[in-house]
Amino acid sequence: CIRDSMYVVDEEEFFEGTEIVNEGSYGNWMYVILEGQVELSKETDKGPIKILRLSDGAYVGSIASFLSEDTVRNTTVTAAGRVQLGMLDSQRLANEFAAMSSEMRGVVKSLDNRLKKITDNVALIHANSDGMGKILQGKKAVIEQGKNEERVFNITSGSATIARKTNGVHVPLVELATGDFFGHLPFMKMGHEPHSASVFASSDLKIAPLDPASLVKEHESISPSFRNITEHLAICISVTTMIACEAFKAASKKSPKKG
Repeated sequence: CIRDSMYVVDEEEFFEGTEIVNEGSYGNWMYVILEGQVELSKETDKGPIKILRLSDGAYVGSIASFLSEDTVRNTTVTAAGRVQLGMLDSQRLANEFAAMSSEMRGVVKSLDNRLKKITDNVALIHANSDGMGKILQGKKAVIEQGKNEERVFNITSGSATIARKTNGVHVPLVELATGDFFGHLPFMKMGHEPHSASVFASSDLKIAPLDPASLVKEHESISPSFRNITEHLAICISVTTMIACEAFKAASKKSPKKG
């Protein structure tokens, strides 16, 4: 990620072991890491699990935080050594978001939501992998992993689950609902595209096509700061996807097969 100071309105310093954000707390701000590293973790029934470590140029917080006053933090963020953070101008970000087309706003919100959901699933897999496969029950594959599918769709009703085939088993990554998208966006690489994952649909799924060219053009026109945020979300989704698959494989080895 590029060091981002365009929207920085204040700077704060934290020291080793300081909890910058507490999971379950409320907050309506975002930080960019100017210097240092932070560690993201989540609580599970088997104790806390470390998810990601972020460094210079990465973001702390979510897009939802500056769109709603009652946003609940999804992870605990702890300083891994001395960290200097830049607080972003929430009002300015909210204004830019509001000026986007409804299609681009939907994509951005869906990315933010997708990262939260896959982070939650990593915690669930870590705590207990049993039952994860049941998420796909009753759903039909509408896009097979490895398929050359260049289109992108918006979900208008029903649900769809993104799953990656790992060691012959589909690992459910995220369940998408109305307003979310799936398919191939040229400016996003998050490991959920058709060449990397399958899409399983509920029986009542309804979709509408989006215009990738129009979204690409708009993405190129937004501020570098907001573009960095969306690209950072995609990178985090990609890395967390790999963590989810590895966690599923590790959990499956520990759990003896029944029957």
